[in-house]
Amino acid sequence: MDSARAFLIAPGHSLHRLLKHVLGVGLRGSLDGTCTVCVSKRGAFVYFTTQGIGMQVSMGIDGRTPSAIEPAVVQLRLLVEVVRSVSTKSLSLVASDGYLTVFTGDACFHIRTAVACQHGDLAPCSSIAHVASLAVMELRAILMAACQPISCLDCGSAHPDVHLSISRGMALCASFDGSRMSCAAVPCRDGGSNDSAAVPVDTARSVSRLLGHGGIARMYRLGGVLGIAFGQTEVACRLSDAYSSDAGFVLARRYVYAFCLGRRRLESILRRATILMEDRIRDLSILVAPGLLLVRAANTVREKMEEVIVPAGLNYGMLGSELIVNADRLRDVLTDACPYLVSFHVGTDRLSVMIAGHSAPVSHRHVLPLVRTGFDD
Repeated sequence: MDSARAFLIAPGHSLHRLLKHVLGVGLRGSLDGTCTVCVSKRGAFVYFTTQGIGMQVSMGIDGRTPSAIEPAVVQLRLLVEVVRSVSTKSLSLVASDGYLTVFTGDACFHIRTAVACQHGDLAPCSSIAHVASLAVMELRAILMAACQPISCLDCGSAHPDVHLSISRGMALCASFDGSRMSCAAVPCRDGGSNDSAAVPVDTARSVSRLLGHGGIARMYRLGGVLGIAFGQTEVACRLSDAYSSDAGFVLARRYVYAFCLGRRRLESILRRATILMEDRIRDLSILVAPGLLLVRAANTVREKMEEVIVPAGLNYGMLGSELIVNADRLRDVLTDACPYLVSFHVGTDRLSVMIAGHSAPVSHRHVLPLVRTGFDD
């Protein structure tokens, strides 16, 4: 093993796990199934950088050696296959004479390299304007809350954007899908500076997959690029051309509290209610009665489902009110990102209902249109 000239010495399984994450991003941006990775070194860390659709990902690993390397480009899939085949061993990587050599102690692989051009849209995050810092899990939670309800069937040819807003020490993430809106908020760790941006939903989903479960995520902004750095990973997202509106317009004062109940209870009711529903009629009726809720569903041949449930909380000022919502849209927003207890708030214009919940420190808001209302005028 030629460790004296190696710029990277690492366990094979650790390097393979990192390269798989990078490959996942690269393949989503590839038209023919091939993609490249730029190998570079900053300080003691070796970074692998690739391009996806509208984004660039750079993931680093401790090189454990002072040897430097000139940035070089290699075929990413080939490098992943080589590392995977020997992932149980310690590896040394050496770059020389147009080749990247992988040493395993009893074997070596020579992979041709190319000279790196200007690879990427974003300089190291430390050199551009800092916006805010969030806990990694909290950033992941608000991205998932905004992305999860959006299905490809609803999007059609034009996918919606995810809007991220930093204001008054709060980070808000929202998505707008026709008349449906999902929003989640979390406090910033350092107060944050006011800013807003919009990224395609596919980019936001990719970022949420890369985020881990611990540490701090640092957010940066440079022109039309949003940078997110966490651990030894840096993600550069190309911003959407869409107008980035402030997700904070969803305020509780526009809605009147009606009732609350457990998410799991509501999910079980929805499963039973949709058994009788037809493809074109997906209406679910919730009638507020003294101390209870009457949930009803029916189809065109007069088959009915009725269930009486006791809510965890009830606004007696809403007695006699009937909320009729689309069952599929309601089930879409009841994801794992939602808290265990959800509350229903009716818009003052009686045209929409806000499903809200709070699982500290993340608060969730999902706004759905009402199909019909049974409010007394």
